[in-house]
Amino acid sequence: MPHLFYGHLQTRGVRINYYRTGDDKPPLILLHGLGEAALSWGAFPVMLEPEYDVVLVDARGHGYSQAPEDGYGPDEQAADVLAVMDELKLERPALVGHSMGAVVAAAVAVQAPERVRAVVLEDMPHQAPPNTPEQRAERAARWEEEILRYKPLSLDELIDLVHQLHPGWHPDEAFQWAKARQLVSPRAAAFNLAEWMDWDTTFTSLKVPGLLLTANPERGGLVTPELAERAARLWPQGQVVHFPDAGHNIHREQFKDFLNTVRRYLRRVP
Repeated sequence: MPHLFYGHLQTRGVRINYYRTGDDKPPLILLHGLGEAALSWGAFPVMLEPEYDVVLVDARGHGYSQAPEDGYGPDEQAADVLAVMDELKLERPALVGHSMGAVVAAAVAVQAPERVRAVVLEDMPHQAPPNTPEQRAERAARWEEEILRYKPLSLDELIDLVHQLHPGWHPDEAFQWAKARQLVSPRAAAFNLAEWMDWDTTFTSLKVPGLLLTANPERGGLVTPELAERAARLWPQGQVVHFPDAGHNIHREQFKDFLNTVRRYLRRVP
């Protein structure tokens, strides 16, 4: 891990934690998934640091960021990211988001396209219609239950669980996942209570270049071939790259291919 500078800021009454590699390089922000944390990206920032000023953000309710009573939707989290960009004076960063982080990255790009160089959306979830308040509440309750299920476990027990569920993960990945599960607040499950932009509106509204990275639904990938095709049609500046041998965690399961795909693409984007 390169040396990381730690910092935090207050935005709209919430403390948001971040890490930064620094130096005078193009900025790149990493946005993690639900239940994880900034450091859950493992070796990814290590490999990007020679080319980028990498910033890793703990989403509200995750890691060492504060857990307010409400305000966990994509728009609120996008405002947190924009506040970090303001605080660090980041000019047109690329945004790389996994799962929930992909939804947030897309929201930032839709809200402030002139401030974003490109987005990389890793296995971005969507809320399938009819997407009623009752359905969103049910999803949020399931996530809250999952978060609470891990709370009684020690760090060692959580690490052992990761090795059982994902034997191919690097030990550092297992440690950071386990640590993130200890830190995440059950309130973070409210991300699923918010009504997100629907799939078609998201990709019609995106006016920045980027990648949609998809995985194999039979291995746990969230983006179906039909959704990927619609995104490709609605997002002229975007490209879809499929990882048939990966599940939802592409950056862990196909690390080298994921890294090379992101690195090659961002080198081409002005």
